[in-house]
Amino acid sequence: MLTEGGVAVDVAFLTRGELGVEAGSAIPADVRQQVAQTRSEEAQAACAVLGVRRLFFLDGQDTRLADQPQLVAAIQGLLAQEPYERVFCPWPEDAHDDHKATFQLLRLALMGYPHLLPQHFWLYEVWKPLPANTFVPIDHTLPAKRQAMEQYRSQLAQLNYHDGFLGLAAYRSLFCPASRYAEAFWVCNRDELLHLR
Repeated sequence: MLTEGGVAVDVAFLTRGELGVEAGSAIPADVRQQVAQTRSEEAQAACAVLGVRRLFFLDGQDTRLADQPQLVAAIQGLLAQEPYERVFCPWPEDAHDDHKATFQLLRLALMGYPHLLPQHFWLYEVWKPLPANTFVPIDHTLPAKRQAMEQYRSQLAQLNYHDGFLGLAAYRSLFCPASRYAEAFWVCNRDELLHLR
């Protein structure tokens, strides 16, 4: 875990997950607001467990990120205010529309702005395994990761993220033989990222 090594980590949430309930877009506005508040509090609690320095909520509309080009400027603003060494982002083929859109928004934020740092990007998988080129053992950080995941009570009530996360991490350890659990990434530089679709 980067924070254990003294690395300052900031996290940007593009949405507050306000449609992350069974009724989805059919839920009333006041319920959406309550879900957004709950999800925001859970995110803050999870990031506190992991030692995150700062959180940013960009307040994009849940399930609609592909239709919100104004978020490009918000991402540029975040990247311009801090000399980040690396950025973590979902990979462009993840099986979630908002994750795919997040990658495209980052890509657009970097296009035409060669002065923006960083130069290193770590693309990660959530709903669909990626063609990884880097594997990181997480055996020693697994207790903290599990504790962080437990903060997302509203989501755990809907889906079995515990077993899903552990299963994927156990599978990825096959490519990282010294560990029982690992995470997979596609690590690339700025030019490589800009050429991904």
